[in-house]
This record gives sequence, structure tokens and C-alpha cells, in this order.
Amino acid sequence: MMAPVLEAASDDSQLIDRGRRMLTIKGRLKAGVTRDAASAEAAAIFAGFAARYPQFYQSVTATVLTELQSRVDGNPYQPLMVGLLGVLTLVLLAIACGNVANLVLGRASARTREIGVRLAMGADRKRLVRQLMTESLVLAVAGGIAGALIAGGAVTLLDTFAPSSGLDVPTPLAIRMDVRSVALTFLIAAGSAVLFGLAPALRAGRTDLLTALRPGAAEGNRERVFGRSALVVVQIAGSLMLLVAATQLAKGFSYALLQDPGFSTDHRVTMRLDPSLAGYSPDQTERFYRALTDRAAQVPGVRGVGLTSSLPMVPGYIGVAVAPEGFDFGPGQNSVTIVSSSVDRGYFDALGVGIVRGRGFLPTDTADSPPVVVVDRTFADRYLGSDPIGKRLRFVQDGNRIVEVVGVSVPSRHNSIFMPPQPFLYVPFAQRLIPKMTLIAQTEGDPVSVIGSLREVVRGIDINVPVYRVETMEELFDQRSVAVANLLLGITTTVGLVGLSLALIGLYAIVSYQVSRRTREIGIRMAVGAMRAQVLGMILKHAAVLGIIGVGIGTVLSFAGGRGLTFAIGAPRFDLLLFSLVPIALFTTTLLAALVPARRASSIDPQEALRYD
Repeated sequence: MMAPVLEAASDDSQLIDRGRRMLTIKGRLKAGVTRDAASAEAAAIFAGFAARYPQFYQSVTATVLTELQSRVDGNPYQPLMVGLLGVLTLVLLAIACGNVANLVLGRASARTREIGVRLAMGADRKRLVRQLMTESLVLAVAGGIAGALIAGGAVTLLDTFAPSSGLDVPTPLAIRMDVRSVALTFLIAAGSAVLFGLAPALRAGRTDLLTALRPGAAEGNRERVFGRSALVVVQIAGSLMLLVAATQLAKGFSYALLQDPGFSTDHRVTMRLDPSLAGYSPDQTERFYRALTDRAAQVPGVRGVGLTSSLPMVPGYIGVAVAPEGFDFGPGQNSVTIVSSSVDRGYFDALGVGIVRGRGFLPTDTADSPPVVVVDRTFADRYLGSDPIGKRLRFVQDGNRIVEVVGVSVPSRHNSIFMPPQPFLYVPFAQRLIPKMTLIAQTEGDPVSVIGSLREVVRGIDINVPVYRVETMEELFDQRSVAVANLLLGITTTVGLVGLSLALIGLYAIVSYQVSRRTREIGIRMAVGAMRAQVLGMILKHAAVLGIIGVGIGTVLSFAGGRGLTFAIGAPRFDLLLFSLVPIALFTTTLLAALVPARRASSIDPQEALRYD
């Protein structure tokens, strides 16, 4: 196996040390084996480990995940991704398909007289139905092709983004057009054509000749108008939900970005190092980092330096199972897994993490001294009570080692700026030696100006130790928070605007259709004395009724769903003022969309309208 080779190369025991259990294995399931069956087998294996080595595996289990689950489950942005997926689904089903249905129904209604003429000339009804269905399918395929081309351009644009992944090398999004996604798109397009084109086609096949050939037959009946109006209402309600989601996301992101993350980002530069790649032993690793911090602190322009095994908002935290002294978990649980980081004594000052009670780490906190730990205030409030200093924790996965709490730090947003602070532990680097560490240097001026000098410090100690992922904390913060917020907000806003555009197109189409179908009626009204303003008001009144109903339904649904979205992004409250402005703006927009066909109706010449058929 690879273990002996790797152990010999790095003089480290990560692969055989039972105290280190955070391991991810990738593989393929055997044919016929389900994920649930594989998970059950893995859990049984770890149950055997727990029976043989209870001091290590008592609170540990294993599970089998798909590649997608491994990337999504536990991701701090999972609620937002799920919310965006729901938004996209809403656009597809409620708005886009609603527009398709409106256009297909309106087109079929407008061809009532044409269909009557075809039937009068001897056209077979079944053949006529097949013709109408074929036309719908051709339109669906054309729309699917156009959508695929637009999606290809959007994928190319998204692929230019390369957000920080927390890995050792930059990781682009690597978005590609998937054949299965394209096939599903075409199936949905064809399904919408069949679904919304079948009813008009069947109705056309049952068209009564006398009714169809009668003058004014194409105007349609109340049931058809009501059905198309209902679809417009659904579109307006869906658009309102999208716009509320976009505005509340913007408000929540703005709030989160203004909050104190619990650490400082200005005048800080970071660089990643791993002496084990150069064959260092644990003792050599400790000496290397001690020399590094001593020399880096002497670099002109550097105010302080510190070490950490994991930076805030960057994946890589170590989970430890701990049992706080005197805390009752209840039946069936004797510990809790808390994320932690190994830091040196200069970390808190270098990153600006304040100590609110007790102390940080001292030079006397060595491997030979009593084990100590610093907890954040979130952990202290939840598990240690009002007097945490001096309390003890039992590290279950470390041979039930007892450590003493010597300090309490401010709570920090380690996982995401959009999530509330989670309980966190800091362990002295000297008492938990980790080869891969990050150097943090606090500078007096521009942090970029000291990067070259810090690199020279590393080369002066050992030129063979690689330095990678050199970036300022401001760059890292922007990549892990601002860039993510802008990307998610941009996607949501774009979807909301597209949904609004589709809804307005649908409203414009139905108002224009009704104006064209009611041309003769409008001409008669004007011939008997109706004023243009009255005709304009009549058309706008119908659009206003649709807008009020759609906005009302959307407001109720948005208020229920928007509060959940607000909670997902960690905003303190649902912004009612912003929420109230969206329906007003949307209703005004719907009236403006109906204004053009309404003005056209008010300018109809009565003499021409009376001759219209």
C-alpha cells in the first residue's frame, strides 16, 4: 500500500495514527450495490472499530456520499444554493411555461376562422390535430435550440469566474454544458408544447363549422380569456416572488458584509507552508516554524506574526470530539464535535482576534506543559456557563486527554460571513503539531510590500520548503465573501429580471390580443359616444385587475418564503419596508406594460373598426 511510502517520505504518521480520522476515500461502487447498502457496510466497519478502540472511534462513523453530495452537504452556502435552485425551478414552471401556454392558446384562438374554413373544405379532423401538434413541436424545438445557444454563452461567461476554493491551487468553476441537462431541456420544451398545445388542438378538431365561420368567431369566449388571464396572474405572482428574493438577498448580503467577522482583514498578508514536503520530522517542523516566526517578526514593516492551521472561511478546520466538564448532553450522547484550529501564541494579535476573558497562549504552553485550550464566546456560552476560565474539556478522540480552558476569544465567522458564529476551539501549536500551517503577518503599510521579504526569510531557513497561496486577507475575504455574494446575488437578480420580463411580455401579449379581438366592440363603443379616455381606462382596468390579483397572491407567498430566505443568509430580520416597495413597483410596471396596447385601442378609428372582422 501507499502508507509506508508516504510515511517514509514525510516522517509523519497521518495514515496510521488512529487519532486522525478525517479521511475521504473516493471510489466506484460495485455493479448492483446501492449507496445505502455501501453506507450500511461502512457504518458496520466503524462500529467494529469503536468496539476495539473505544478511545478513538466512540463518536465516529462513516457514510458513503455521491460526488454531488460530498460537494454540497455541509457547504456553508448550501441553503443559498438550494434557494437558488428553487428560484430557477419557479421561473421555468410558473413563468416561462405560463408564457408558452398563453401564446399557444392565443394563437389557436386566433386561428378559429382559419380552422373552420379548412374543415369546410374537407380537411380531416385528425390530420388537422396532427398538424397543430406538429407546429407546436417545431416551435418547441426551435425554442430549445435557441435556449441551448443562450445557455452555452452563459456557461462560457460563468466559467470565467475562479472563486477561492480554499485549496492549494486556484480552482475555476469548470462549468460545462452537460448532455443530460440539454436533453432534459429539450424534453421540457417538447413536454410544454404537448401539454399546452394538445388542448387547443383537440378543441380545434371539435370546432363547429357554423360557429367558426360566423363573423367575429375569432374573438373567443369568456372561458378562454379567463384561462389566459389566470396564466398572466401566475406569471405576475411568480415574478414578485423572484424580485422579493433578489431584494431580500441584497439586503441580507449588505447586512452580513457590514458585520464584524471577529478578525481583521486590513494590513494582513498570509502564506501557506508545509515543511513535511521537504522531508521534515515533527521536531524539525517545530524548529522551522519557531525560526520562521522569529525572523519574520524582524522584517521591516511587519508589526506581528502568527501561525494557524486554517484561516477563517477557508476549508480545512479540524473537528474534535469534546466533552465539557459538567455538561449534560442527555441520553445517548456523551460528546460533541467542534471545529478547531492549531495556532501559536502570536495568532490572536496577528489576526486581530480579541481575547475577552483569561489569556491567549504563552511561550510556556509547550508539549511538556499541562494541555490548555482557548474557546470562543459561542462555545463558552453554550457549554461552559458564566465562568468558563479553569473549566476542563475531555478530548474524546485523543485518549480522553483533559485540557484546561485558559481563555475566551470573541466569536468569529469561521465558515462563512453569511452564517452566525459557530462554537470554536483554539489549540496551542506546540501541543498539536501540524506540518501544514499558514503564516499571518500584520503590516504597518501595504501588505504586498513585505511579501518578497517574507519569501526571502523562508529561503534563508530552507530553500526547499515550498511557499504557496500567498495572498492578503482582504483578497481572501473578498473571494470568500464579497465575490460569492455578488455571484449569488447576480444570478438571483438576473433570474428575477428575466422572470419579470417574461411576465410583462405575457401581460402585453394578452392585452394586445384582447384589443385586437375587441376591435369591433371598441369601434361600436366609440361610435355611440365613448370617449378615448374611457376606452383607455377600460383596457387599463383589466390589466390593473390582473396586476392586483397577481401582486396579492405573490405578496402572500413571498412573505412566507422570504422570511425563510432571510434566516438562511443570517440577516437579523425580514425587511418589511423593502418588501412593501416591490409590489408597488411591480404593479406600476404592469400598468406601463399595458399602456401601449391600451393607447392603441383608444386611437382606433370607429369607421375602420366597424368594418373589422
